[in-house]
Amino acid sequence: MTDHCRHDLPRVVLLTGDAAARGPLGAMLAEKFGCPFYDLDDLAEVVHEHREGAYLPAGQIVQTRGAEHFATLQWQAAIELLNLLERQDAPAVVAAGEDIRGNERAWHVLRHLGPKVRLEAGETPLPADDPPDARLDLRGVNLNDPPARAAALDALRRAIEQGKTE
Repeated sequence: MTDHCRHDLPRVVLLTGDAAARGPLGAMLAEKFGCPFYDLDDLAEVVHEHREGAYLPAGQIVQTRGAEHFATLQWQAAIELLNLLERQDAPAVVAAGEDIRGNERAWHVLRHLGPKVRLEAGETPLPADDPPDARLDLRGVNLNDPPARAAALDALRRAIEQGKTE
């Protein structure tokens, strides 16, 4: 993270079912603006490790303890993250899978963080009753290609600005 953080960048929530795009693009955006990046599933794993004394990846937590337990971990992680960001009064990029919308408690917390940007990667669209603030179509974009990655970052920045002003 750089020493300067763009405070005009809002706290942004990236939503996608494609973790392969959400993590790297979110991390690159955060790095570009010198702000922290958080992935809610990673934070839920940390909460689990802290409470249970052993690390397990998200899939194994769901497999061994159940989806409801993991949903509770996501909710607790979202609350801790919101409290941290409120204390710091600073922007951040937060990534979550679209399945978070099924976790009412965690989704309620994330909705208060900032604009929601949906990274389109071929999944079904969000329902009309809860649209994102902005969309970015990443279908067919090779994020390993530096020019394509730079273009995607610029498009994401514009999508965030659009979400901030609407």
